[in-house]
Amino acid sequence: IAPVLQQLLTSAHFFDGQVRGARIKSPVELVAGMVNETARPLNADQLRFLKNIISFMEQNLLNPPNVAGWPGYRTWISTTSLPIRYLVTDFLLFGNNDNEIADLVGLARSLPEAADPYAAFRLPEALARYLVPVPPEQLDIGSVTEPFGGDLVSNPIPDDILNGPPHVLNLAKVFLAGIPWYEWDIDNAQAPVLLVLFARYLTQMPEFHLT
Repeated sequence: IAPVLQQLLTSAHFFDGQVRGARIKSPVELVAGMVNETARPLNADQLRFLKNIISFMEQNLLNPPNVAGWPGYRTWISTTSLPIRYLVTDFLLFGNNDNEIADLVGLARSLPEAADPYAAFRLPEALARYLVPVPPEQLDIGSVTEPFGGDLVSNPIPDDILNGPPHVLNLAKVFLAGIPWYEWDIDNAQAPVLLVLFARYLTQMPEFHLT
């Protein structure tokens, strides 16, 4: 069996772009994935809360409805479950109040783009690639009409970015939320809040709920 499984699991088909992001995350995958991706430490009460939420979304751990397991796929998304999914991701990002926000600075620092001179443009795309299973260039971001803040005459946006893929500029606009691109600093006191707000934007994308 081992050689068969090795051949299957190392097959190029498992990494084919056509099959990535093609399945809806189960409640367990959603919660466990977010906890892992954000490296969020949780106490016993928070873990119990998440377990109850998972059960409320109709995936009772270790207790499938029958031997076939949960139907899954589109049954995980409904007018009832989608707002709850947003509640879960908000809870993992903001905690019980704004004083318990997730510390995503470590995650941002682990991405090579964090040290880029133009990290204000590179980092948002890198975070989108890390958190969302669909490549950023395929996301339905739309055009963000709000202009970049600051003095763009003295601090122009580099031509390769300005004339590059539209999603890079649009993600940067969302990420910066009006702050001049040249003032972005991962060591700034505002950085943790900007990172969490941007993560919230990404987790509320339909594509985030795919795996």
